[in-house]
Amino acid sequence: MHLKKNKLKIDVLYDFDLLGVITSVKEYKLAWIMNQCPSCSFIKASDIQIEFVGLKNITISNFKFETEHTAIYLLKNRLVFNDILSDKYLVPELKQFDYFVKIDGESELFPTNAILATLKNSDSVEYATTLDPNTLKQKENFIF
Repeated sequence: MHLKKNKLKIDVLYDFDLLGVITSVKEYKLAWIMNQCPSCSFIKASDIQIEFVGLKNITISNFKFETEHTAIYLLKNRLVFNDILSDKYLVPELKQFDYFVKIDGESELFPTNAILATLKNSDSVEYATTLDPNTLKQKENFIF
């Protein structure tokens, strides 16, 4: 008997806003800075663990702010743990960035520009900019 194989092909939409941040401050201090943005309230969240095909795993430290329609993550670019020996970063091609801010959901209800302005106005932040997730090689690392 011959069984027919079906393959499931899924096109993932990378429909989120992404900011890159360069700063020497600790993660909790950056979360505090971002909490200066009106209506933000970032709290330390459990580490995010991503398992890849081939038994490769990474662990990402993060702070999170969630509303009814939006989830915003402050993600440290340097990994807490990885068993992919060569990669120490969430996005190795952008290792110049210390943190990423991922804004998931209804961005018109929570404007990305407000967070970006808060970051740029802080003396502790050297550089902050918007990034296009679709141009990244490791964009699947942001799907969790």
